[in-house]
Amino acid sequence: MIIKEGEGEKIAQSVQDFIKSLDPTKSPKAVFHHNYVRAGTIFEEGEVGILLDNVAIDILVKETLRVISELSIRQAKGYMYVDSVLVDYNDSHKMMRIKRSVGSISEESESDYAVYFYAK
Repeated sequence: MIIKEGEGEKIAQSVQDFIKSLDPTKSPKAVFHHNYVRAGTIFEEGEVGILLDNVAIDILVKETLRVISELSIRQAKGYMYVDSVLVDYNDSHKMMRIKRSVGSISEESESDYAVYFYAK
């Protein structure tokens, strides 16, 4: 998306308003900046972007899980639907631990979501 001069703040506000409409009880933040740089990069060359705070990300995660849990597909004489959704809020270094042992997963978020960019 090409963002023209002066439009970034308006777009961030639109994104923030949309996320808030998904859960009006919370106060998400979407912040525009001209130079977000990926953390840990060798060359600190960034680009324009909108960074969501932890509340905004949590709202989007919950909405995505809701949509997936309500998924149903009908085609011809067959259908498919989701019975249950099991989520692992994995903040460890072990990938796909949900496949190893369901007892080791965390079904509730216990820490902030990862942030890979910072304003420079």
